Amino acid sequence: MDHENHWSRFARDFEERTHYVAGHRNLDEIRRVLSALALSGRVLELGCGNGMHTRVVADTADAVVATDLSEDMVAAAGTRLADLPNVRVERQDAAALAYPDAAFDAVLMVNLLHVIPNRAAVLAESRRVLKADGQLAVVSFTTDGMEPMAKLGLIYRYTRAYGKRPKGAQALTVGGTRAMVEAAGFIPRDACLIGDNCKAVYVHAVTRPGTSDGRDPARRISA
Repeated sequence: MDHENHWSRFARDFEERTHYVAGHRNLDEIRRVLSALALSGRVLELGCGNGMHTRVVADTADAVVATDLSEDMVAAAGTRLADLPNVRVERQDAAALAYPDAAFDAVLMVNLLHVIPNRAAVLAESRRVLKADGQLAVVSFTTDGMEPMAKLGLIYRYTRAYGKRPKGAQALTVGGTRAMVEAAGFIPRDACLIGDNCKAVYVHAVTRPGTSDGRDPARRISA
């Protein structure tokens, strides 16, 4: 089963499943971190799912473009966020975005990077569409730093809620995620674990100044 179809199956009750897997307290912690980060300007959200974190970002951003590969998730997010005038929901492939270079002030991805096979391509595209002073925020659930029994419980709940992990999914660590972000042309400002009994990798980074940004010229898109 491809990545899009894997997640489309859960669009109707995605948030309930995620709460079951991670717990309300840990999801609240993610929202608290995003609220404190206060991303501003024009923000691109990759892998928005049903929009469960988008509203927090919309509180501080001038405009949010929330995207997902799954048409069913896009439909669910569009319905959920219809009351927010500064949010637009679109279907996009995070590894091949249709936006021009330097189109956004910030890119956010919550619980995306650990479930996709093409992490380097997604980070490269994030770098391409960001302005010279842009910000990247990555939050992804992980078993890193968890006690053995808590780790087993998380794996059990995930498998019960979502089945077998999609092809190419990979458990992330703080160090590994930081290294991926740096390799894509970013300067990490913060990299740590957040959460209590369930953990998430959190990395906040900025684009490197100057023109040597690591973007692939073949992927440059003009406005």
